[in-house]
Amino acid sequence: MSRWLPDCLEITLAPDHLMLARSPHRLALGGGRRAYPPASVVPVPPAEDGAPAWGAALAALGEVLQDLDAHAMGPAVATVILANRYVRYALVPWSDLVDDEEEEAQALARHYLQESFGAAAERWELRIAPDPQAPQRLVSAVEPGLLADLRQLFAASPIRLASIQPRLMAVCNRHRRRLGQRDAWLALAEPGALCLLLLQGGRAVRLRQLRLGDAWPSELVTSLERESYVVESPVPIQDVFLAADGMEDQSFPPARSWNIQLIESAPPAAAVAPAGIGPALAVGG
Repeated sequence: MSRWLPDCLEITLAPDHLMLARSPHRLALGGGRRAYPPASVVPVPPAEDGAPAWGAALAALGEVLQDLDAHAMGPAVATVILANRYVRYALVPWSDLVDDEEEEAQALARHYLQESFGAAAERWELRIAPDPQAPQRLVSAVEPGLLADLRQLFAASPIRLASIQPRLMAVCNRHRRRLGQRDAWLALAEPGALCLLLLQGGRAVRLRQLRLGDAWPSELVTSLERESYVVESPVPIQDVFLAADGMEDQSFPPARSWNIQLIESAPPAAAVAPAGIGPALAVGG
């Protein structure tokens, strides 16, 4: 039996990169601690024509899992975070008469998604965020083929897949205490995509998924300005918690007094790995 508890590996899956991080500290069964290196980034080549949108990313992840297996010395579990470009979100008006565990909850969420996204929503796999007191529920939708391929990939690896989480849900859970009961914007920026979630009293009240270009700081400020005009609030909501995945830190253009606080960012360029992540991140090493 290993003297170490199982390693926890977090993998962010995006169309153009993988980001891998191990728990910064894990307790040993004897009471000691181990420190781990910072997160690493593995680039993903462009997807081939006609291939699934996630095909190239999963191929790169398969190589990473083989590399980890080659250096593994103990048990490991993995959480996969799906970039927002793989996920569709919606805020669905809810009724306290609907049981979250029943088929009618899925039917209600799917009906709303179909109105927003069309017939494609019929095949998506849905997850409904629990919040019994909320008038709206945050629903995430993912292509079932992506989930099936992910599970199949881990089934052939000794690393156990513990969970698959949409990035918005993962960020909300990770920063639950910091967000608390605040009135604030949560902004998730990643190459090509921006997700804006407005929280009032800590609850989601407005959600937007937008395209994002190279001049993303200016686009973020412009989007915040535009969205603020349609928000009903007695005072302007100016706090913005920004999670910028795969984006370099940049200054923001002059605008109204937005209080932008960076809560997550990509690892520095020195952490980028050109191929397999090697023994430095070997699970159990």
